Amino acid sequence: MDKTYLSITGESSQQHKTNGAILRFNSMHKLLESAGYANLEFKKHQRRIECNILFLGSVGMYRHIIFTRVSSDRILLDLCDSWLGRSFGKNIGCYSRTKGIIESLYLMAIYLRFRKKLILTYISEEDKNNDRFIFPKSDRYVIPNLSVNFHISKSYQKRFVFMGDSNYYPNRLAIRDLTKALREAKWSLPKILLFGGGWDTIANPRFYECMPFVSDTELYKHGQIHLVPTRPGYGIKNKLVIPMSLGLQVIATHSACRELNISPNVIIVDKVEDFPNQMLQMYRTDYSTLEIHSNPFVNDEKDKLISFLAKL
Repeated sequence: MDKTYLSITGESSQQHKTNGAILRFNSMHKLLESAGYANLEFKKHQRRIECNILFLGSVGMYRHIIFTRVSSDRILLDLCDSWLGRSFGKNIGCYSRTKGIIESLYLMAIYLRFRKKLILTYISEEDKNNDRFIFPKSDRYVIPNLSVNFHISKSYQKRFVFMGDSNYYPNRLAIRDLTKALREAKWSLPKILLFGGGWDTIANPRFYECMPFVSDTELYKHGQIHLVPTRPGYGIKNKLVIPMSLGLQVIATHSACRELNISPNVIIVDKVEDFPNQMLQMYRTDYSTLEIHSNPFVNDEKDKLISFLAKL
């Protein structure tokens, strides 16, 4: 009988709202398929689950699993960020403080029920290490997104881009910091395009233009300058990894670049206040898109996890 896995992250990746969530969803599915597992269909309101691997990648499904009869060899729980960081540190209440606390309680209930079967995956080494005392008996792996190489289309004008959902609190902090820097610099160049949705009532129209959800080929184009004004403590960001891997120009803070092999197309600044000057310089300079093929991640344990799962 073939080995199987069942994912309850949603019926399809298109249910996710952001490109980053879709990329993560698809990356984890590719990992399981590489280990020799076939995907089973998840049926809504399903009360009994039988499979070799149960893959949990959606916070919204934690409550469902607590009250479901589960028969599986292992539970693969894709946390991305550390549980300790979400509950007590800089990541608390990424969407809201109340939701962050409720999510943490459900997660601990899952751990107490399945602790001998859990496999936890994180997006960075720092996140993994933060939870070493919280989940001492669970297998833990660093799994960045697996593949970010796809076709990018041409653009006939330079444009500044920020990619991220406004509902995610760290993104709002990043835009708040950048807005302050732009205001102090009396910014008058083209507006920054905000992709991800929900920015209409938040972003200052003087500096930003809110864009709808688009495909990857529309989001990533030649001639773009991607902005990553991220504060420390929020894992490895797709908004940096994807354009960097595609050879597009990026301006990022030091904290956004941790645990990455930075390529020449990324300009690193000390603080967000330095963004306007660097943006002006890059806007007035012609850059060609670079061909980047190397793995951008310093810590990547996907091969180790694939080998482990294949032997189960």
